[in-house]
Amino acid sequence: MQYLTIGIHASSGELPKELGMLTDLKVLWASDNELTGRIPDLIGANFPFITYSHGCYCRRFEGNAFEGPIPTAFSNLTALTDL
Repeated sequence: MQYLTIGIHASSGELPKELGMLTDLKVLWASDNELTGRIPDLIGANFPFITYSHGCYCRRFEGNAFEGPIPTAFSNLTALTDL
């Protein structure tokens, strides 16, 4: 799977840790839901290239209620331009 979009107001609860095992994932959009808990560390570890330019790898989590620290694996996101 390369693209996963969780529709607006379509989900609640925690992001499953298994998302981090989708190593071919290029786009993960989970904005404006009711997601809670921590962002799984594997998400940062397995997706090292992220920008928000058209056609590039991206991840969007805004508009949720995540808690806790930003995963330490996000330090691997060398192309991150926005957080």
